[in-house]
Amino acid sequence: MPKQVAQALTPSYAVNTPIDARTVVNGTSDIADIELPYIGMRVYCTGNGKEYRITSLKAKTIGALTVENAAVDEYEEIAEGGGSSQETPSGGGGGGGSSEDAKKMALIYG
Repeated sequence: MPKQVAQALTPSYAVNTPIDARTVVNGTSDIADIELPYIGMRVYCTGNGKEYRITSLKAKTIGALTVENAAVDEYEEIAEGGGSSQETPSGGGGGGGSSEDAKKMALIYG
């Protein structure tokens, strides 16, 4: 449950606790359930140890209202080599870069 604060946040003494609980999910199927997502949001999946970036949003019906940009539409895996692969919350997918592209990126960016 979200809490509004009027002052700076101070992390508790609990270890491995994110400041924003929305940024950690158990499985990729949970990405679709993130409340108040935003484009560019980074999410870590504990189930597979991978990190994802939300790339587009879609409308969501809340009660009798349809709210634009209120649900995750697509996300991509943030690959260690700098590449990514597009996915939707229901699965699907797309291509990332080739292994040759990954080698070039590694040479450029270290």
